[in-house]
Amino acid sequence: MFERPFGHSEGLFMSKVIAVLACVLLSLTCLAEEKEGLNPNAAYSAYARLHEGLYDPAQPKWAPAMAKLAAEGDAFSVFFLEGLETKDWKTTDVTVLKDTVAAIKTRLAKDDDKNLNTRVQMLLERAAFADLLCYSIEHRIVPWTSQLIIKNLAQPGVKAEVEKIKTAYTPADKDDIATQERVRQYAEEILKSQPAKSK
Repeated sequence: MFERPFGHSEGLFMSKVIAVLACVLLSLTCLAEEKEGLNPNAAYSAYARLHEGLYDPAQPKWAPAMAKLAAEGDAFSVFFLEGLETKDWKTTDVTVLKDTVAAIKTRLAKDDDKNLNTRVQMLLERAAFADLLCYSIEHRIVPWTSQLIIKNLAQPGVKAEVEKIKTAYTPADKDDIATQERVRQYAEEILKSQPAKSK
């Protein structure tokens, strides 16, 4: 039983209790999902953790993370970096961020990868991984991934790949039902986003 603190209104106290319980429930949900056989892919885990270390330049891992992204970052990395709040950063740290973004864009321009259909499954799995395991990047990578694929549905093979994933996708770990359902859900939502054809 909770005892209402002296001097606080009952409504305020109950709102705080509800907020605490909600946070606990969310944490337990994420932990439960992680224990129930998601079998995290090492590459997706490393990718999510790399981006989660970019919020604070004062952290020891920040500079190495920036250097790694300059060499290996992709289009989502650019989107993520450009969306960081930097008003309280040192000028030198902002410069590092801008240089990192420029390096990624230069490399991506040289790669000129137009074969998105070969990466659709990986992109959806990566988003689902961050989503199901409650990484902080989930709120950015999930909509970004969906919009990228939606924008390129007319590209050769992309729509066909999404349709196949919607009905037949199975993760490498066939017991990983959570990822299977989430990836198929994403595919279904992407296909539903298309405007209906006029008769």
